[in-house]
Amino acid sequence: MDKPAFTLAQIKEAIPPYCFQCSLIKSFSYVVYDLVISASLLYTVLVWIPTLPSMQQLGTCPLYWVPHFDFLTLRAATRQTGGGQQQ
Repeated sequence: MDKPAFTLAQIKEAIPPYCFQCSLIKSFSYVVYDLVISASLLYTVLVWIPTLPSMQQLGTCPLYWVPHFDFLTLRAATRQTGGGQQQ
């Protein structure tokens, strides 16, 4: 296995400094945003889906599961690891 053409120091220099700055306000804004999205998805499941006929309810449940999984699992985890920080 060949060594890469770059060093760890070069990678650290290439990352903008704002990526390493923590902001409590920005972090809590992500938490509030996540809770709003989760609450709206839960509202959809508890209020709208039960009003549908039973066969449509079965087809609609995956329409809830996919965005809920995508949003809560993937995007929230990405933010926790610093992937959601943009300037």
